[in-house]
Amino acid sequence: MLCACSVSCRRPERFSCRKALLQYLHDGTYTVDYTIAPRTLDFLGAVNYVENGNSNAWLDSYAWLHPANAGVAAAIQAGIWESLYDSSGFDLASGDFKLAGLAPGAAAAYSLFKTAVVNPSVNDLPPSIVMRFVSPQLQDVITGRPPEVQQQVPEPGSLLLFGLGAALVGWTRRRR
Repeated sequence: MLCACSVSCRRPERFSCRKALLQYLHDGTYTVDYTIAPRTLDFLGAVNYVENGNSNAWLDSYAWLHPANAGVAAAIQAGIWESLYDSSGFDLASGDFKLAGLAPGAAAAYSLFKTAVVNPSVNDLPPSIVMRFVSPQLQDVITGRPPEVQQQVPEPGSLLLFGLGAALVGWTRRRR
């Protein structure tokens, strides 16, 4: 999770933060919202593009959720805030949202993301893999939406082959 885990639960341990977030969901402090701002999807798509080797053929659609280091994590957080609280460009030095003093690693990562976000050939993040936990009292949390697990249903042909194999084994045993 990128936003607010340490703010909302004030604990550094990931398990405790997840447990606290689940408790907040249960008691109504947070509600789930699947509406994500298009600028945020643009930015997260740019992050995935960069983190997947400057390619739209994402091997990891959730690369934005597990940054390689603290600098990349800070750059992603800054970009999310920029996408939410500023309506033009992705310049951290001007506009409605301003941020200064990024560490060199974070500034370098943000520069790569900023270059990718303005590239029209870079794909946006699909809204189907993002969700928000929204709270009037606490900072909102943007996180990945788990992929739906498809239950594999055997095809009739596979069942027929299995049945024929079982019948053959039974017939062979009976003949002996």
